[in-house]
Amino acid sequence: MQNNNKKLIVIIFSILIIVLLNCYFIFLKKIYSSTMVRQTTQTKNNEIQATVKIDITPVKVPIIVYHSIKPMSNYPTQDEKTFTVSPEMFEKQMQYLNENNYTTITFDDLFNYFQGKKLPENPVIINFDDGWKNQYTHAFPILKKTNNIATFYIFTNAIDHENYLSWEQIKEMSEANMEFGDHSHYHPYLWKIEDQTELDREIIKSKEIIEKHLGKTITTFAYPFGLYSSTTVEMVKKAGFTTARSFDKWGNYHSKDDLLTLRSIQITNSLNSLINALDYDK
Repeated sequence: MQNNNKKLIVIIFSILIIVLLNCYFIFLKKIYSSTMVRQTTQTKNNEIQATVKIDITPVKVPIIVYHSIKPMSNYPTQDEKTFTVSPEMFEKQMQYLNENNYTTITFDDLFNYFQGKKLPENPVIINFDDGWKNQYTHAFPILKKTNNIATFYIFTNAIDHENYLSWEQIKEMSEANMEFGDHSHYHPYLWKIEDQTELDREIIKSKEIIEKHLGKTITTFAYPFGLYSSTTVEMVKKAGFTTARSFDKWGNYHSKDDLLTLRSIQITNSLNSLINALDYDK
């Protein structure tokens, strides 16, 4: 009889242990499920927020283009009227930017905006084509004097030749926070070139040359004559450029889809030329 009672007690005790263990596991499962729901919800929210950050609306950033900064001749040719600004007028234009609260930025800054980073109020990009020596002798000192930065597009075959920038000058400007971009090797009509080896030289090899001399990655390209084809754009993308500036259409508004065909406006030798470019609302 006593043995039977002991067996009954053991059975009852075992059942109680099993019941308690089941309750404990059910409790743990509920906690785990609740935690997973919170984690999943947070992950989804983060994914949604990340998507929103990348989906940036078009932004107004005037991209104003210069070529030569040098004294105007007494009887300027049409080319000179189109592509030359005197040092005196260039300084007035830079002062106008400062007085009207514009902030000069780089093409890298514009690219980073579409990655979710902020831009300053009234951003504007100043850039120079072709790497003329007068950009160093006249424009560079004025940029430093007025605390502005700019982007200089150079075609590598011209460097160290008469009337063009030297690598020493380019390094000095780069160390002073001026951005440098690629403008091809020989400055040809890229959209006409069909030979792959020639395109590689003009877009990829020229980039490598600049990077070797400056010791930094070059991320922006300017199409010679501002013209391009779909093949050219693909090559520029393949070479690793994140932005590319065209010259075929005026415009101040840019979207993420336009980063390899950015529009710009040429500036001439008058203050109104700059003012009109800044006010252009397309």
